[in-house]
Amino acid sequence: MVKFRKSVDSLAGRLIITIGILMTAGSLLFGTFFIKYEEKIMINNLTNYASLSVDLIKNGIHSGMLAAQRKDIQKTIEAIGREKDITGIRVIKPDGRIIYSNMHAEIGNVSDLAAIQHLVESKNNYSRFTTDAKGTKILKFSSPINNEAACSSAACHFHSPDTKILGVLETDFSTSAVDDTVKQNRIATIFFGGLFVISISVILCIIIYKFVSKPVALLEQGMKRLAKGDFDHHIDIHTKDEMGLLARSFTDMAQEIKQNREYMEKWTKGLEEEVQKKTAEIIKAQDQ
Repeated sequence: MVKFRKSVDSLAGRLIITIGILMTAGSLLFGTFFIKYEEKIMINNLTNYASLSVDLIKNGIHSGMLAAQRKDIQKTIEAIGREKDITGIRVIKPDGRIIYSNMHAEIGNVSDLAAIQHLVESKNNYSRFTTDAKGTKILKFSSPINNEAACSSAACHFHSPDTKILGVLETDFSTSAVDDTVKQNRIATIFFGGLFVISISVILCIIIYKFVSKPVALLEQGMKRLAKGDFDHHIDIHTKDEMGLLARSFTDMAQEIKQNREYMEKWTKGLEEEVQKKTAEIIKAQDQ
């Protein structure tokens, strides 16, 4: 525990922890942005696919609507409704009543009247994400069915030329494929992001140990040996960076201390000899 605490309190330990935190935070931010961006692209692709599919469905039931072939329209809707990504198709009148659906139980029911009236008034496609009766997330794409000259003059004669919108084609698209892909991408991003952080952290630990921890340990060892009087100890750091400069400065300092100490010892010894000589002369003079 004490050894671990020393490692954490060391310069290398603080560098590793700081860099690790910054890298982890950066990876999380990048991963979150990447996942959100990818999810947005996939949702846009799904919406474009839904718009194209709705146009194809309109074309599929167009001739049946002109000829007022209700059975043909219903069969076409049921056939398309069996597609994998489509969970519901319904044709809704402006008053909100469902007149065609791939699910027979819905026929005759009243849909979201406020949403239908808003769509009829805006005359534009409308899409939104919601959940079905089973709680499954779906993309509900609604598109107005415009009145055409061919329709008002066709055999059905149900609609006057003054009627602009005949109804709404509402199609439900499953988002399970998109959700599964986003989930898989999220897991992959977390996995590879974590692997990246761990790999870089290991590399940084090796670099910091080689260029920081080891030189500092050698300098510390040299200081201890210098304190014990070993002035001939050389620190084995030969790099050209700050650590190498510090090691060379330490060696030069040790040599200067050694020289100064030798000079002081020599001067002290000479002084002692001179004092002894003078003392002997004084004693000799007193004896005479």
